[in-house]
Amino acid sequence: MGIMIKVGKATLTRKKIITSVSEKIICIAEELKLVKYLGRQYMPFTNQLKSFQ
Repeated sequence: MGIMIKVGKATLTRKKIITSVSEKIICIAEELKLVKYLGRQYMPFTNQLKSFQ
């Protein structure tokens, strides 16, 4: 199992909720999107925090 980071801000929270309750996730992406390392040098990304009630 790998780690996938989607850097889309419009529906990021909704995708996180759906992912957390799903049994299986299918991701289709171009091979150019794959990276060996995460971080500023290779792939900058931002974290988004939301609180749920």
